[in-house]
Amino acid sequence: MKKLLKLLTVLTLSTTTSSSVVVVCNQSSTTSLNSVLKNPELGIIKTVGHNLPTVDEIKDAIKVKNSNVDISHIKIENIKADWAQITGDGIVYSGFVNVHLLITLDSILKNSYLGFIEAIDAEKPDVYEIKRAIKAKNSNIDISYIKVENITPNSAKVTGDGITYSGFVNVDFAVDKSVYLGTVLKNIFLGKIKDNSYVIPTVDQVKKAIKAKNSNVDITKIKVEDITADWAKVVGDGIVYRWFVNVNFSVTLDSVLKNPELGTIKTNGPDLPTVDQIKKAIKAKNSNVQTWRINVWNITATSAKVTGDGTVYDIDTVNVVNVFFTIDKLVALSSFLKNPELGIIKTVGHYLPTDDDIKKAIKTKNRNVNISHINVDDITATSAKVTGDRIVYSGFVDIHFSVNLNSVLTNSDLGIIKTNGHNLPTGEQVKDVIKTKNNNIDISHIKVKDLTATSATVIGDGIVYSGFVIISFTVNKSDLV
Repeated sequence: MKKLLKLLTVLTLSTTTSSSVVVVCNQSSTTSLNSVLKNPELGIIKTVGHNLPTVDEIKDAIKVKNSNVDISHIKIENIKADWAQITGDGIVYSGFVNVHLLITLDSILKNSYLGFIEAIDAEKPDVYEIKRAIKAKNSNIDISYIKVENITPNSAKVTGDGITYSGFVNVDFAVDKSVYLGTVLKNIFLGKIKDNSYVIPTVDQVKKAIKAKNSNVDITKIKVEDITADWAKVVGDGIVYRWFVNVNFSVTLDSVLKNPELGTIKTNGPDLPTVDQIKKAIKAKNSNVQTWRINVWNITATSAKVTGDGTVYDIDTVNVVNVFFTIDKLVALSSFLKNPELGIIKTVGHYLPTDDDIKKAIKTKNRNVNISHINVDDITATSAKVTGDRIVYSGFVDIHFSVNLNSVLTNSDLGIIKTNGHNLPTGEQVKDVIKTKNNNIDISHIKVKDLTATSATVIGDGIVYSGFVIISFTVNKSDLV
């Protein structure tokens, strides 16, 4: 107790004799945004033609509904058509609030005269046609959030859905009185069009076929475009008829398959050509025929019958096109001799491989070839031309090979080599002696290495000769006289 009294006395004296001390507490000074922005339902915002409200437009609406908010200390983020996120600046306000809003329809649907509308019903347009015209004239509007009501031949009421857009706008328009072409040209399958002069029907031929199948169409008020062998695009003139219709038809096969003489067809062995072989021959002689649209049947050794398949070309079993040809049964040599790289050929002392050497190598690499029906010509050290005998095989194939060095360098004991005083012979001296002892060898395609006083290794260049041979000799160092 005495200590406490003593302490109080000291404190009293110090307060009377010392200057005043001010203590400032460091407390948070930001205000939670939701404590001042209490009304997040902002109602209708006029956007002046924008698809979404601007930052300033939302801030103004916040101020109207929440007068205590200092809008200079908030941020507007994640703006959508019907809501936005409001965030404090971290200095005055903290936290965030989501606000809800509506856009006035007349602020975005500003062009209410829609011009001419093409309507399937010539009296008045439907909802979709009006929405499409609104979008064309007011590109920023989202037509999925509007309703079209009270449609007349020249006006309609457009109302917002109450979620994104509010209010309504009356729109005006005029109806295009031309008739939708598809309502009069209803029979688009025109059948067979006879055409003996052109690959595809002419405009007049298509129009006549349209009239025959659609008597109510005024063919002077249509255009025929993009004509192919089996369809065309028919377009209204824009005055009497609007829009377009695609029509389909077939042509008589004999109007495009005009050359039935197909010439020679190679069958590669069989006595009769296949359907595909005949089709290829037809295409070669009649380039405009779509051969995947025809049927080939009753094939003989000299002829076949051809009809359309009923899509592009009419199926006409009476007016069949007969095609004629001759057969070449020879087999293309290349279809059997498929591996022309024969590898190494052992020539048994010859400078070049013989016919038999090459034929044996061909048989080894191409076992299905009948080598008794081929001829080998133009033999070089690395290649030859192999030709069919025109009895079994036709055509030719160029083949390639290399020769085994030991088949031409058969005498490896070279005897004495004069070195003109040197301990070892040079490569050229060795080559000269090799040529003397093996006259069929081409020494320009060999290399000499690993020279000693009694031997060397001779290697093929890999182009003409392959492999290697060890040669032996004795050296005569005496000078030449």
